[in-house]
Amino acid sequence: MWLLQHHPEVPSPKLYDYVVQTGELWDTPYFVMSEIPGQTLMEVASSMTSAELEQVGLDLRCCLAALRTIPNPHPFAVCNASGGPMTAPYFTRHYPEEPFKTVDDFYAWIRKNMTGDRDWPIVETWLAAAIAKSEDPPVFSHGDVADHNIMVDKGRLSGLVDWAEAGWFPAYWEYATAMNRIDEQTEQFKTVINIALPDHYEDERQGLIHAYRFQNFDLPDPWRWAKNADQDRKSGSAPGVTESNKVTAAETQDSGP
Repeated sequence: MWLLQHHPEVPSPKLYDYVVQTGELWDTPYFVMSEIPGQTLMEVASSMTSAELEQVGLDLRCCLAALRTIPNPHPFAVCNASGGPMTAPYFTRHYPEEPFKTVDDFYAWIRKNMTGDRDWPIVETWLAAAIAKSEDPPVFSHGDVADHNIMVDKGRLSGLVDWAEAGWFPAYWEYATAMNRIDEQTEQFKTVINIALPDHYEDERQGLIHAYRFQNFDLPDPWRWAKNADQDRKSGSAPGVTESNKVTAAETQDSGP
């Protein structure tokens, strides 16, 4: 949040203070921030006109374009906003412990910690579009552009909230994270995001999705959403790789991403 204070062209809450409440078992940190005017897109979407949705999409496009110009002051290529390890709950349940010095290090981590050597030949094929652009410099991204994080006031974008997953990522990251759960979003959000992100990185998004599906789901997981996904996988309602449900390379290549 401190970083964004130097970029007023990006509508975001103003950070005033950081306080810690001392407790018996643990301390609880709090951010003191300004309030963004308006309501979330999710709350007002059904009452917005087509012209208003188009305008919010254009406003968001300008905002995200401005984000991508923010220089990275850290010695790491892929990292969070403070230069620490990234978080990516939409694509991995095993977060890296350190930031990555290069984009190639990021893909090496995916191979080692998400898929393993056995499944890497399959996943590498799906990630080919992303890996081919590994020399492109990462850009600053919000990382969680969704209808509940887009604030709208009087038919215009008034701000973006929830910057917990922001950081420097490959150029396709904003699109991939915004579109990963597109079926859970409103139709109005789909209209807005297609205007806001005219460059589509569908091959890269599909590669990350398949990397997620080939993760080792037996590793410890502190995230509740991932535990639910694991339960769904074990019950057969979600894709996964188990001894009883393995996908061979031939089967996978035939079916496509």
